[in-house]
Amino acid sequence: MYLLNLLESKNCATALAGHRAAILFKLDLPELKELVPLLRRSSNNLNQLTRKVHETGRVYDADLEDISQRQGQRGILQTSEAVKRGIPKSVFYNYVKEKELEQAAHGVYVSPDAWVDGMYLLHLRCSQGIFSHETALFFHDLTDREPSPYSITVRRGYSTTRLKADGVFVYTIKQELHGIGKSTAQTPFGHTVPAYDMERTICDLLRCRSSIEMQTFQGALKMYARRKEKNLRRLMQYAGMFRVEKILRQYLEVLL
Repeated sequence: MYLLNLLESKNCATALAGHRAAILFKLDLPELKELVPLLRRSSNNLNQLTRKVHETGRVYDADLEDISQRQGQRGILQTSEAVKRGIPKSVFYNYVKEKELEQAAHGVYVSPDAWVDGMYLLHLRCSQGIFSHETALFFHDLTDREPSPYSITVRRGYSTTRLKADGVFVYTIKQELHGIGKSTAQTPFGHTVPAYDMERTICDLLRCRSSIEMQTFQGALKMYARRKEKNLRRLMQYAGMFRVEKILRQYLEVLL
């Protein structure tokens, strides 16, 4: 600012007169003098544009539409995704209100006319959750029943209050065993979500057999025993980790 004022002054010697031991110059730089008002006008225009953008959010519409319409997340809008794009939260919430989106979970909004994938939505709500037990059976075609409600497993210490209040079956396990057998699966809507593989699922059923219907449990074991892609070595390895090796051998002796 001092430099700009200096350049605008008719006589630099006058501007520097109050300074002791100053070297006095008289500059005649018409090109720089012409730049000063241009720079000021540009700065004012930029400030006005920035203020307008934050007030209306119109410049972010394309980004918000892209987030909500992209493949794999059609009709779903997340606050976290908007923030990653550099969109102010105030603009995001104005867009949500304008489009009359409904809050499906904390930080997750859906279009009222969208066909919502419940499994994918649960994955967005709880990214560390891994689909397990009866829901994993469904993914691996080891049951004829559609899972209702869904079952997920989270690390011990994770707050499960809200999920359980919404009817989700939530299992907890210590951190070092949480990722054992983690894989991915496709929901009926085509979304990719985390799920345990067949061998981990069998071990989970054995660990929780007292709380699972006997028909579901026995049917899954029989169907697994007939599968060509079963991995018995991996199954026994998991069984040792989860301390169900003895009971598993008893079942396998009958089925194999």
